[in-house]
Amino acid sequence: YRSPKEFIGQPVEAVLPPDIARLTHRAIAEAKTEGISSGHRYSLDLPGGQRYFELTMVRKENMEGPLEFVAIAHDVTEREQSEQQLRAFGEKLAEQVEHEVALRMQSEAKYRVLFNAVPDAIFVHEAAEDGTPQNFSEINDAGCALLGLPREEALKLNPYDLDRANTPETIRAQIIQAQKRGQIELEDVITTSDGQERYILTMLRSIRIADRTVIVAVFHDLTELKRLQDERQRQQAVLIQQSKLAELGHMIGAIAHQWKQPINAIALIAQGLPDAYAFDELDQALLDDSVDRIMKQVLFMSKTVDDFRNFYKPSRTQERFDPLEASREVVDLLKAQLMKHQIAITLEGSQGLIVSGYASAFKQVILNLINNAKDALQQRATEQPLITITVQAHSDQVRLRLCDNGGGIPEELLPDRLFDAFTSTKGEEGTGIGLSLARTIIEEKMGGSLKAYNQKEGACFEIVLSRETKEEE
Repeated sequence: YRSPKEFIGQPVEAVLPPDIARLTHRAIAEAKTEGISSGHRYSLDLPGGQRYFELTMVRKENMEGPLEFVAIAHDVTEREQSEQQLRAFGEKLAEQVEHEVALRMQSEAKYRVLFNAVPDAIFVHEAAEDGTPQNFSEINDAGCALLGLPREEALKLNPYDLDRANTPETIRAQIIQAQKRGQIELEDVITTSDGQERYILTMLRSIRIADRTVIVAVFHDLTELKRLQDERQRQQAVLIQQSKLAELGHMIGAIAHQWKQPINAIALIAQGLPDAYAFDELDQALLDDSVDRIMKQVLFMSKTVDDFRNFYKPSRTQERFDPLEASREVVDLLKAQLMKHQIAITLEGSQGLIVSGYASAFKQVILNLINNAKDALQQRATEQPLITITVQAHSDQVRLRLCDNGGGIPEELLPDRLFDAFTSTKGEEGTGIGLSLARTIIEEKMGGSLKAYNQKEGACFEIVLSRETKEEE
């Protein structure tokens, strides 16, 4: 602080710091032409700290003498500090906004990458309360690929354009259901731009944003899976028939043994008739008896042919049948052939047990298991070879056990490797598809189970099927 007298008569440069002196001259120059100059801000380091001032320069109106100027310095320290705080806040806010924008752009980019990286098709659209959908607002890359359209064209569509299999009323009902539950799943068929039908598993999810309802539809394309399933079922049907043909030789042999005895009997009766006639012993009673015996043998042979034909008739629809009786039919066909190899077979169990499934296919499984047991008994030259079949009820199940005394199954094939396709214990003589198809028939076609294990004397196969209740019967 200095006395005002020290400033009187002194040039500006002598009493003011250089930067403030330059500022003063600039203010005088402006006031000289404009009459007033204001807004010149400067600061001084004073004993109480840094203070800010705003210089206003006013030209005095003096027509007779030299120009005079009045300099007014306003202390604006508080205002400057407030402005500095405001500027700092503005800069910080700008930085924060810039940071948020950058994060939002980065988040949007991540969302876009993830949205388009999902392999399932995703369609997003708004919907009214009555389920009426609007055009799609978002479609990912998989969705565009599914439709075969560029995104700008796909965004012109709505669910009505995709789902040609359902009416608009049905589509709206599905959307309303999704709005009520939050999420639903359904199988559907959509038509692509080139007219192809695609089988789709659709997940509809309803999301409420402010006063809008947004529907997110995720389409999982099942077309290829369905094609593979259909192809697998077709191949299984072919393999089942091939397996039946593989057993044809066994069956022809069985029929040959079944027919040998009645053919011999018919031959003996026929040969005896001329002798009876020659010795005048052929009367009406002998003739009727001979015809009756011949017809019994013919009927037996005819029944064998019918059983053979029914066995190879393809199973197309499910039916109710008695597994004990179905097994008995197979045993009757094979009994003569088994007796030829001195193999005993027993069949016992509860009468009247009913299951639902494919009787012909079931009999093929029993035939396969019996023939496998027969082959094992022959290969190992088992003394007193025996095959036992028992059918019993266990609660709501029917269990069939087929066992032999042929020494058992190699442990490395148990419990499941034995049922792998092309796995055989017969070497080059086996096809390796019989047991694999047997498990397919029992487990996939009839909803049961087939397992193998060893007992003390040999191998056992156990079939478990659901038993029909009395109400179902």
